[in-house]
Amino acid sequence: MISTKNLTLIIIVLIFPLFSIACTEKAEEKIGNEIGEKVLEKTLDEDVDIDTKDKNVSVENSDGSFEAGENLEWPSDKMNPLPNPKKNIVSVSELSEDNSILVSAEFDDSKEAREYLQDVKDLGYKQHSIEENGE
Repeated sequence: MISTKNLTLIIIVLIFPLFSIACTEKAEEKIGNEIGEKVLEKTLDEDVDIDTKDKNVSVENSDGSFEAGENLEWPSDKMNPLPNPKKNIVSVSELSEDNSILVSAEFDDSKEAREYLQDVKDLGYKQHSIEENGE
């Protein structure tokens, strides 16, 4: 179950890219990061590190980390023995309190996603989800 603190962090992180998209120069990006960090630190009452680069944003605090964007790296060291889907990884969220990781990937169509899910099921995993958006 996601704690209120982590849910607040995720919501703020999802809104944060709107601030960083408007920042086109390094100085403006740094100011945007610092503003985002201060807002999160005040909300969570702890230190937070925010980094933006190449349309990606990452946030780290004592509870874990969250990264969202385009073409993120598959965390193979933490997802072993799951196969790398070799698709666009759009978010990686790690929670240190329950040692969990959530990875979201975009597949070209539902057939590809279901084939990957079958590969995961063949490894013995039972819990899974596929979200389709019709695009």
